[in-house]
Amino acid sequence: MKNTDLIEFQFRQEEELKRRRRIKNQFEYDRLTKQTRTRTASSTIPDMRDAYQQVQEFDYKPTQQEIEFRRFVTGCGYNAKESK
Repeated sequence: MKNTDLIEFQFRQEEELKRRRRIKNQFEYDRLTKQTRTRTASSTIPDMRDAYQQVQEFDYKPTQQEIEFRRFVTGCGYNAKESK
């Protein structure tokens, strides 16, 4: 076996390894793009402006029990009693 044959053999092995890596990377990329629907043109993100407006207009008043529970759970003055 000639010295150049060995170099050529190693070169072909490296090229085959690079080709396999490209194929694997392309496969992974395709799998991720199919998984992540927000990146595809076919997905639609719902318009939540109407729902947000309804929440703003609801004017919810929590009960005293809810207020106390939130204070207890968070450990801070959530809806704290007004200081006089």
